[in-house]
Amino acid sequence: MLPESEFARLKAVPGARAARVEAGRTLFEEGAPAAKLYVLVSGALVLERTGGGKADVRGAGSIVGEIGALSGRPHPYTARATAAAVLLAVPAAAVDAATERSAGFARSLLRTIAERA
Repeated sequence: MLPESEFARLKAVPGARAARVEAGRTLFEEGAPAAKLYVLVSGALVLERTGGGKADVRGAGSIVGEIGALSGRPHPYTARATAAAVLLAVPAAAVDAATERSAGFARSLLRTIAERA
């Protein structure tokens, strides 16, 4: 969960833009190139992997797409909106700079990754 103060800093990152995904639509597919990290402002997303397993539901304040944005690898899961979602999309190239400027943002990313491990 991204603290409000860190979200405000992230909104100021060059290239950060609002994105909308309607309920039932896909934000990104497993295996697709990861060009952005997303912060869920409102709505809900389900994260699913091919082959089944437990689906992970994320709500407001959650970070998704971080693995690909940080590693340069394709998305390891599909993100689909279960309710209309508003997100902040941050270009992968800007994520490194954001982690260097904000220890709080870097900690939020680490917590998100650890929760999924």
